Amino acid sequence: MRYPSAYLVCAVWLTAATSAPAEIIWSGEQNLSGNFQYIDLNSDSLTDVLITYGIGGDTSLGANYGGLLNAHVDGFGLDGSNRIMVDSSNGYDDAALPYATLIFGTIDATYEWKGGMSAGGLVSKWNTSPPDPDTEWRGLLGENGNTYVGISFDVGESTHYGWINIALGPEGFLGFEDPITTSWAYESTPNTGIAAGAIPEPSTGILTVGGSLALLFLARARRRGTRRKWS
Repeated sequence: MRYPSAYLVCAVWLTAATSAPAEIIWSGEQNLSGNFQYIDLNSDSLTDVLITYGIGGDTSLGANYGGLLNAHVDGFGLDGSNRIMVDSSNGYDDAALPYATLIFGTIDATYEWKGGMSAGGLVSKWNTSPPDPDTEWRGLLGENGNTYVGISFDVGESTHYGWINIALGPEGFLGFEDPITTSWAYESTPNTGIAAGAIPEPSTGILTVGGSLALLFLARARRRGTRRKWS
């Protein structure tokens, strides 16, 4: 007995599973905390980005205490070859990006790439007293509870783009939530943009499981056919 439908299903599943590319490399859920959070985007044992969280007096703003959250691609032992995506329209390098922002070499007039010369970007900050009335985390981190940082880094002669997600964690100093790095991802295809927060589609794994089930169905059907033939 022949089973053309089983053969067809099996062929379709296996073809789809082997042709589905895994282009976005995702770290999975992470929980990096502390004053220095070292991030190796592509697992080559080299720090690509350093997230720093510092607390101290901020007399320039008249605050008793202040907290600064920054993303660095130079200094602190970093080689300075990577770049960070920032908005400088407010007079400082704002590295906080909203969800789904396109991170790519060619970007609109709002953003620019900064690298070298101890390049870093301000992700967020807080102050505890006037004249600054804002006593919460500022910007996207305070508004949404999380934000993204856009990164460009080189692997050999190829440029890759990625994102880092930073969220507010447990309550820390003076009741302010400590920032944590929750995950990161990058586009494995060189010179290809990535949206902030984009993770791999689950299609590859689903198709592979489907292909395995189709093979199992086919094998069982053939065994049943063989038993009928000889009975």
